[in-house]
Amino acid sequence: MLVDVFNNVTYDWYGGQSFNNGGSDKVNFVQNSAEQGRKSNDYSYEITYSNLINPPAPLLYVQGNIGSTRLSQKEDDWHVGVEWRNIPLSQEYRANVPWTVPQVTTAEMSYHYALQILDSIVAVLVNGEQKSGYYKVEWNAGG
Repeated sequence: MLVDVFNNVTYDWYGGQSFNNGGSDKVNFVQNSAEQGRKSNDYSYEITYSNLINPPAPLLYVQGNIGSTRLSQKEDDWHVGVEWRNIPLSQEYRANVPWTVPQVTTAEMSYHYALQILDSIVAVLVNGEQKSGYYKVEWNAGG
């Protein structure tokens, strides 16, 4: 999978992880910010990587991310840690150029198809109370 993670903010992360990837996904992490809050630990890499693959491969392109380990755009971009630990990830996972991610295309759903989807929902919980047809009523009301 190819993913662009661009211009996002994660705030008050808990347990030492902010933006995370794992496995063999190829990801561009560009211009993201990890902002500490009251529940955040004192130190966390701006980007973390889980489920290490063997052998390592250049999967992550990182550029311009800011947080508790990279405080300035003058620092090297590679501030990536292993999972929630305060251990730097090997540069063997570093991609030197951004991945080319295909453009996402969208299509407008027809009114008829939207009603078919809503009809397939049997019931939902709203504030702990089961309500049949809730989404259809809300959707028809413009909510």
